[in-house]
Amino acid sequence: MPQIKPLQAGIMTNDQKKKLCEKHTQCPKMKQSDLAKWAKHTFNLLKIPGQTTISDILKKKENYLGMSSAELSLRA
Repeated sequence: MPQIKPLQAGIMTNDQKKKLCEKHTQCPKMKQSDLAKWAKHTFNLLKIPGQTTISDILKKKENYLGMSSAELSLRA
C-alpha cells in the first residue's frame, strides 16, 4: 500500500514554488485562485495558499526556475 504523505503546514519549499511556476508557464491562463487550489492538492498542504502568496511567488518566477538542487530543498 503506498504511503500517504502527511499534510504539510506553513511555508512551501523552493522546489514546490518552482513547480507552481512551471504549472503557471504550462497553463498561463489559469487563475491564481486555481493555482492555489492546485498547489494545496498537489503538495498536500493544510490550507489553500492566499492569492498574495501566489502572486509573490510568480513575481519571483525567474529566481525559482534558476535555482540549484541544493537551493530547491530549502524552505523560504
